[in-house]
Amino acid sequence: MSRRPPNITNRSAALGAHAPIVGRGDRSARPLSKRTRGGQRNERLPFAPPEDWYEPQGDTKDFRFVVQDAGPSFRHVLSTDEIRQRLSVLPEKFIAPLEVVQLSR
Repeated sequence: MSRRPPNITNRSAALGAHAPIVGRGDRSARPLSKRTRGGQRNERLPFAPPEDWYEPQGDTKDFRFVVQDAGPSFRHVLSTDEIRQRLSVLPEKFIAPLEVVQLSR
């Protein structure tokens, strides 16, 4: 018994009455995917990242820490020493471009 679908050359016959066939000109009428619903649609608006942005300096040999207050009822899970220790295990090629490690609010 073969599980291969039959060779159907007529797409409308393959889809049956369940799915309407939409021409190229009507594709804008389809609902947008979940990724594009809502949010900003104007790409000319300035980008506002959720974190503080630090411009790359390019000439630093070591990374620096920016520690922000965690806020009421919150705490930073790792200390700067623990982060430094964990980063020291990584290969140099991963650490070389790193300039700032931020502990956010």
